[in-house]
Amino acid sequence: MRRSCAALLLLLSVPAAAADRLEKLAERAAAELAAKVPEPGAAVAVMPFEDASGRPIELGRVVAEALSRELLKTGKVSIQDRAYLSRMLSEIKLGLAGLTDPKAALQVGRFSGAKYLVVGRIETPEGKEAAVEARLVATESATLYAASRQTLKLDDALRRLYGLPAATDAAAAAFFEEEKLDDDAVFLERPGVSGCRWVRARGDVPAGKDQDSGHAAALALARRKAVARLLGHDAVKTPDFAESAFQGRLEEVLRATRSSLVEAESVSDEVRKGGRHRLVLETCLKPARGGDLKAELMLNQDRFNEGQEAHAIVTVAKSARIYLFSADFDGRAQLIWPAEGTPAPLAGPSKPLVFPDEAQQASGIRMRAALPAGRSNSIEMLRVLAVDGDADALLRGRPEWNAVIKALDESGLPWAEDARVYTVYKR
Repeated sequence: MRRSCAALLLLLSVPAAAADRLEKLAERAAAELAAKVPEPGAAVAVMPFEDASGRPIELGRVVAEALSRELLKTGKVSIQDRAYLSRMLSEIKLGLAGLTDPKAALQVGRFSGAKYLVVGRIETPEGKEAAVEARLVATESATLYAASRQTLKLDDALRRLYGLPAATDAAAAAFFEEEKLDDDAVFLERPGVSGCRWVRARGDVPAGKDQDSGHAAALALARRKAVARLLGHDAVKTPDFAESAFQGRLEEVLRATRSSLVEAESVSDEVRKGGRHRLVLETCLKPARGGDLKAELMLNQDRFNEGQEAHAIVTVAKSARIYLFSADFDGRAQLIWPAEGTPAPLAGPSKPLVFPDEAQQASGIRMRAALPAGRSNSIEMLRVLAVDGDADALLRGRPEWNAVIKALDESGLPWAEDARVYTVYKR
């Protein structure tokens, strides 16, 4: 048995007493910072904290993640996705060091849509305690809105984390809070139907508040692992099925978000025990239509307040034209980008695509979270298609997702897809 990465091992190796101290520190700091945010529901990006010399450190990353969780619990702000931020910083060629610079804060705000940035510093721990300072900064003006200073009692584990540089790619590893096994997703020697291949994958997630949400989260994770195994990339984040917006709609969401690669599947060995929900999925997947063309879609948040701006990053394994769709769970889909008369943008392995980017924002283009009339919350979905060729004429004017996929299949063009589910709440 092995962990998914060293950063996750370090995170999970923090003793319970130290983890409790970190949580309480984050709770106090979150209360102080959130109380000073002028706009309810404002988007906040929390960056790994630095040491006294300005170097991002692993203890700072752990503190930042704890603070992110506690800020979200206040209900006063929304927190930007850590993996999205890591990818976004890489895209704009901005490292973690130097994020306290006002110009850096402005860049982060422009690209990510964050209204506020939380940056912090952990002073050199020479005694039994370290001083942890967190600052809330407006990205547009670099105005300091709030500051919190806390003390953290240190033990050997926390001192060790203080001495390590921050793991900038640790966000994806921390999503699933589980041990990664060598047999998490394996091919089965079993004849498939319609050219599909059988994969067995494991889903192991925190139990959630009820049987249905635990089942949905474990199934979605296992399905992503199986698809990732077929396509040869890492599994990525699944929605938080414990959110209130998902109540009564889990099966609907799971059906709609099934990869179009899935031909057949069954669940076995499902158990809810010890605070975990575990299951084994056997699924038959068709080989990727795009061959080595793979696409990944990331959103800056997975929970929005109505009217908040959304930002997407699309990455691909090889050059492709990119099409973004807003989709619902009844099979309807609307092409939202590129606009009519505008050629589909080209993304490549070294050129991730940001939407809307800085130039588009300057011209007034925005992507905002919206609620259906009369609803207080809603589950929404964004889909991306990466196509090796110009598919504009094929994709426009098709209001059903199945019709979009059918047209692509019949065209013979290589393509790949990805989807993100997010929730929207009334302010």
